[in-house]
Parts: sequence; structure tokens; C-alpha cells
Amino acid sequence: MDFSLKTLLRRRQVHDLTHERKFSCNMADLIPIMAEDVLPGDTFSNTTEMLVRLVPLLAPVMHRVNIYTHFFFVPNWIIWSFSRYYAGQNANDEAGENHKGWEEFITGYNRAGAYKPGDNGIDIHVPLREPIWRITPQESWTGSLADYLIGCPEITMTQGDRYHHVSALPLRAYAEIWNEWFRDEDLQDPVPVSHTSNTSNSAIVADGLDVQTSRVLLRRGWEKDYFTSCRPWMQKGAPVKIPLTGNAPVKWQNAGSTSFARVRDGNGNLVYSPYLLECDTYGRLNTAFGAMELTPQTGDPTHPIGFQDTLSNIKIKDAGTDVSLGGAIKPGLQTNSDIASLDPNGTLYADLSAVTASTINDLRMAFQLQKFLERAARAGGRYIETILAHFGVHTPDARLRRPEYLGGGKSPIVFSEVLQTSATGSASDDTPLGEIGGHAFAAMKAHTFKKTFAEHGWVIGLLSILPRTAYQQGIARRFTRNSRLDYYWPEFAHLGEQ
Repeated sequence: MDFSLKTLLRRRQVHDLTHERKFSCNMADLIPIMAEDVLPGDTFSNTTEMLVRLVPLLAPVMHRVNIYTHFFFVPNWIIWSFSRYYAGQNANDEAGENHKGWEEFITGYNRAGAYKPGDNGIDIHVPLREPIWRITPQESWTGSLADYLIGCPEITMTQGDRYHHVSALPLRAYAEIWNEWFRDEDLQDPVPVSHTSNTSNSAIVADGLDVQTSRVLLRRGWEKDYFTSCRPWMQKGAPVKIPLTGNAPVKWQNAGSTSFARVRDGNGNLVYSPYLLECDTYGRLNTAFGAMELTPQTGDPTHPIGFQDTLSNIKIKDAGTDVSLGGAIKPGLQTNSDIASLDPNGTLYADLSAVTASTINDLRMAFQLQKFLERAARAGGRYIETILAHFGVHTPDARLRRPEYLGGGKSPIVFSEVLQTSATGSASDDTPLGEIGGHAFAAMKAHTFKKTFAEHGWVIGLLSILPRTAYQQGIARRFTRNSRLDYYWPEFAHLGEQ
């Protein structure tokens, strides 16, 4: 007998999802222009038509500005990966990571523990609803993320305790896209994204609210160039040092030396005349007269400062009066000129005879490790960036648990002048004939993609407007050369982040 389940061959239908979005936005904002859920077997064939106008300008902008579109597919299992509702249900699953939230929600099967059906036949440990985004009046204003992403009506404060309850999955998808594609991981912290069906880390909340995921309209950074791609460090990690083995003991200088330790203030100035302090066999100051006075360098005899030796402690004496009592010896004032510290320069040295020198292979390893860390700093910290930088292999997004880039494009915004054809104005504000104003627009039909999907998820489209980077300050290095080493030499190429 054949117990195999025959594959269903369902007929495919064509649905026209063409729609328009009319809105205003600011430059550099990542504006959601598309949020469509996807079923297994769906095929999206997308073409973007855009007409963009800028507000009237006082003068035409003499600069290049581009408009970008990016489209991503975010599977549901990425943004709803596990549920802490199951924590402790299985001995090997204390944190709940073995429970796949989306998979168990859509299948009704608890994959980490024993099957315990409820009244409806679904496992009682399976989430019964997806995470909810409660949109508050403060989040529903025109121009907010909820306005662009969901298109929710604005909730006025006079309507009282009223909210919009929608799915939190597109909200999570938007934040996940920014974290993986637009965030500079060396300079920006990730925005919070919940991946659970329970954000309280204990029993599941009654309404399954997602209170962790960011609700802020995010912005993209400048395009990468010579300056914006600079890293805050020379390498990814601690700098590599030339290895030395062994310890260098610190020893006292020749007993016949006339160099002794000195006392300096917080500014590094010598404040006391150098005197040699001796100790007895018990580690106490060896003073024949009960107090060893050190005259200040100024030679003022009216303010001698000395150390009084007792069996219990050491006191600082100023003209016979205790300046400081207790275990700590410190001046009463805490300015740089009052704080004293011991300067052992000229009295101690490091004995390098006990240190073993590095081998050639040790130096080679240090050089290669430095190259490795520098490449890691330039590449970035994401796994896909590491593989591409070190192995030259571009791994598909679908295999690395990250939003999959579907397509997009870049189109220029055209700036043009507007000439005034009549002289108008008043006594305080005259605009003569031929006064130049400006306007800008962009019109295109492009940025296409076609994709067949094999699982549930969301297609998120983003629009952003970004000027090209430009600089007006600073002097190029070619104008400040002084020596022959200031010129380019191949031998000095690729030495760190120059």
C-alpha cells in the first residue's frame, strides 16, 4: 500500500496589487512604501513608478541628490524565532530557544516537548496568536512609522483610551532590515527587535503585546567614501604587539649612584629636595631623631615637612603639627599642586636579560594577525561580511538568517531654475526681474524585481532620498608635502588605515 501523501498541485491566480502612496518625507528617512504578506508559492513581479517633487526653492541646488528604493523579503521565522512561554518545559530547553515560535504557531505542534492537546486539539504549549503592536496616540501622528508602514488613522488625544491593535511582524521586519542592512555596526547600536511571542520572560501575557521592538522611523547613513568609511580604530581588536617571552625583573640601581627618588606634584614639578629614606629590618623608617624632616625645594625653613616614625603608623609633620592622620598620607587639598607622588626615575631599571627574544615565525604571525584584524575592521562584523572579506564568497541572504534583498535602484532628482518674469516687491523686500528660484523633481519607472517565495513572510519596500557626500573644508594632502616620504611609495602602501 502507498501511504505517501500526494503533492497538491494548486491552480495559481493572478492578483493585481497595484496601489499608490502619496506622502511627504524628509531626506535620509527610510520610508516604508510597501508592506505585503507572502504565502508559500506566491510570485511577486514588481515595478516601481515614482514622481517626486521638492518644495519650492529659494535658489536651484547645485548638487546631486538621488532617490533610492530597496525591497526585502523577511521570513516570519526570522522575526518570530522562539517563544519564552516554553521556558522550563524541557530539560534541554531552559531558555526556550528550542521552541520555534512561528513554526509552532502555524503548525500547532510543540516541537520541543510532549504533545499535550487542549480543547481545540492544538498543543497547549503552542502560541495561539501572533505578537500584537498596540499603536498609541503618540505613535499614530502623521509622519510616524505607523503612518507610513500601516497607514493607520491618527488617534487624537480627545478620543480617550483608544488604540490600534495590528500585527507586530511588519514592525519587526522593518527594524530587522535596518539592523542588518543600514546600520553601521561599528558606530551605531542595534535597535531592539523582539523575536518572541512573549516579551515578559515569564508566563505569556494575555494579549501578546510586543513592547520591545523599536517604533521609531529610522534613518540611513551617508554613502561610503574616503571619510565616511573611516573606522574608529586601526584594527578589529587590540593592536598586535611583538611577542616577548619571560618577565623583566625591576631592580635597584647601583648603590653608589647619586640618583634618588624624588617627590613631584600632580603637574610633574619637583616639590621636595631629594633625600634618601632608609628603613629598618621591620620596614619602618630608620630615623635617629624620631622625625625625618624634608625641607621644601624653595628652601623655606618655616614650613618643614617630615615623616614621624612610630610603631603603629606614619604621620606627616608640618612644623610639629600633624597634617594628616590615619592610614592614608595625603595633603589636605586635592589640587594638582598639592598632590604628591613618588618619582622613581633614575633609581629603578628593568633587567631584560631574562627576556627571550621573538623568532622570525613569531614576527610573521604578528604581521599576519595584524593584517587579519585590519581586514576584519574594514569588512564589518556581520557573518556575510566576514565571509566576503576573507574568502571572497558572497553567501545568499536566505542561508544566513537575515532579510533577503530582492532588488531596488537609484534615480537622480533633477534641479532646475525658475526665472521671475515680473518685478515685484515692497520697500523692504524687492525681487527684480529675472530673480532665480528653483524647483526639483524626479520621475521614473524602474526598480523592478521578480521573486517566487517558498515560505510565509513579509515583503517590505523602502524609499530614501540622499544627497551625495561633498566637502568644502580642509586641504588635500598633495598640497602639504614636505619631505620625500610624504610622496607615494609602493613599499608603504596598505599600512593600516591611512
